[in-house]
Amino acid sequence: MELKKLVGLSSYRLVNSLRSGIFYAFLVLYLRDLGLSVFEASLLTSLSEVISSISQFFIWGPLSDRFQKRMPFIIGGQLGAAICYLVVFFVHKELMGVSLRITGLFLVFSLSAIEFLWSAPQVCWSALLSDIVAPQERPTYLGRVFSIMSTGRVIGLVASGFLYELGGSEGSGFSEGYLFYLLIIGILISVTVNILTIKDAKRTPNHLLEQNSSGTIDHIDQIEQEEKKTSKKYTESEKKNTRLFYWLLIALVFTQFAQSTGLQTFLYYARLDPIKASAVAISFIVAAKWIGFGVFSPISGYLTRKLGKPTILIGMILMTVPPFLFKYITTVWQAMVLMGLQGVALSILFTSGYIIVSDIVPESKRGRSFGLYNGVRASTWGLGPTLFGGPIADYKLNQGATEAEAYSATFLVAGLLGLIAVGVYAGKLRKGLSK
Repeated sequence: MELKKLVGLSSYRLVNSLRSGIFYAFLVLYLRDLGLSVFEASLLTSLSEVISSISQFFIWGPLSDRFQKRMPFIIGGQLGAAICYLVVFFVHKELMGVSLRITGLFLVFSLSAIEFLWSAPQVCWSALLSDIVAPQERPTYLGRVFSIMSTGRVIGLVASGFLYELGGSEGSGFSEGYLFYLLIIGILISVTVNILTIKDAKRTPNHLLEQNSSGTIDHIDQIEQEEKKTSKKYTESEKKNTRLFYWLLIALVFTQFAQSTGLQTFLYYARLDPIKASAVAISFIVAAKWIGFGVFSPISGYLTRKLGKPTILIGMILMTVPPFLFKYITTVWQAMVLMGLQGVALSILFTSGYIIVSDIVPESKRGRSFGLYNGVRASTWGLGPTLFGGPIADYKLNQGATEAEAYSATFLVAGLLGLIAVGVYAGKLRKGLSK
């Protein structure tokens, strides 16, 4: 394994996790403090991920395939987003003197719009990894990259926990810009590391011609034969892989609904009796998930290499357990243990998912296919709280239920969504698609 390549591939995942740790854990709490409802706060994740999904599948994925370039999109997307984050902070600072609610809505829509730029490095990173890492090395690379990635999430969460209440005022980490500045610095470091360590892979047919400079007619014929083989669309193997890919996406929809609905609701639930977690305690609770993710990621790569496609089912089953147990948690330590289990499940889903999609998708279609895969995974993560968590919690609250009762109802729904995912994927494995 090349250290330089590992560092380059890890840097973007590290800053992406830092960003998620800052915005998708504590910003929803900040939005509630600004006066938005549970449903309105959930729009941050849903709109962000819908924009990201559409951009990846219809714009960035096809463009990177057309030009057969990944790095310009990875670098450009990060730099563009960094500039926009700085602008959003200053505008939101001015709006706070006008109306807190308007400020909250501005943050929802402006940060969601930035996902158009940030989605470019997301899809191109996935395609780049498949381009430059050999299939037999992907489980090891992904295990280590995702382990390093979890470090960024933990840093983002812990920093958010301490900075969120800096100076004794809730939300000061965002209102004073500390968390925005931390993210922008992280992005600039990531871009620098990317430029110094990673280059796009060279591709056929020019790549074959460069490797074999004889220039003979036989060699040209050989290239043409290779192109005919790779352009043949409907072999039995490809049909089976295509079916598996789409059934995996369907199962993933319900898994992401379950995970995001349960997690975001639990952040609100943890602030109530009997847990009464502070911002710092909440950062430790969510960080436990990413510690579990990081520790188990190398093992997830090994499991995928040994078990193959059924590995994803293990992750789905483990992901279904925590939502059914959230309502019984009474201490921060119990919450951390359960989140750690969810992190283990997520590491299996992340690692095995990327490996399997990399293996079954042809090189010429990786940009679009990973755009679809990342898009489905991201959009359903964002839509879960908006379609299920927010409406259910707000409905129960309007009916006179306590906050604890309202949030507990969403935990049950999250668990049931997870069971649907298990049933969908397990059913297809039984029909032989795992072979």
